[in-house]
Amino acid sequence: MMNKKPALLVSDKNLKLVTQFLMITYVLCLLLPAYKLSIMVGDGQDGGGMGTLILGTLYLPFGLMYGDYGILAICGNYIFFYLVIRLLTIPNYSTKFSVILAILLLCSIALSFYDVYPVGYTSNGHIVAWGYGAFAWYFSLCAMSFLILYRFFVKKTPHISWFILVLVVSFLCSLGLRYYQYHYWADEYHKKYFFDAVWLMRMRMLSHIGIV
Repeated sequence: MMNKKPALLVSDKNLKLVTQFLMITYVLCLLLPAYKLSIMVGDGQDGGGMGTLILGTLYLPFGLMYGDYGILAICGNYIFFYLVIRLLTIPNYSTKFSVILAILLLCSIALSFYDVYPVGYTSNGHIVAWGYGAFAWYFSLCAMSFLILYRFFVKKTPHISWFILVLVVSFLCSLGLRYYQYHYWADEYHKKYFFDAVWLMRMRMLSHIGIV
């Protein structure tokens, strides 16, 4: 009697490399500025990735209590951590539960655009600009979701070159948007406050009357 085939036929030598690459991009999101908060244009607070992770975790129960459901986006970080550990410690890890986690990762990304997150515990303003840390966070979580789903349905790991290519192309597109915003939307006042070395793009159409 023939033995049943395993979920994945061979051990993916590429999987560890891809997982480590995503870990590196995630570490970048912790080290770089993630967002800019503002009550008025040019007046607000800057948030780094590590601070957002720590403060967002502490604020989570209070945010849910007050209906700030966007704070659930912080849970995407811990789902990412869990999947990294599983991929590095369990050969050929690919389960239905991992697919559910991958979908929840995508949900956490969507929740990050919810207007009350993460400003509820820092100011009454809104997120008005994304930094390079936010870009690294979105890429890491999206790439991890894709990796999990691809492994479950296709039964193999995409080559690491796929992820590198997507990272480069998406980053260049982000720089292109930043260039467009800087040269076609921004006046001198907006350029000063929203387009320095750490801010990648504005969240909303720039206004000359200070509305964000």
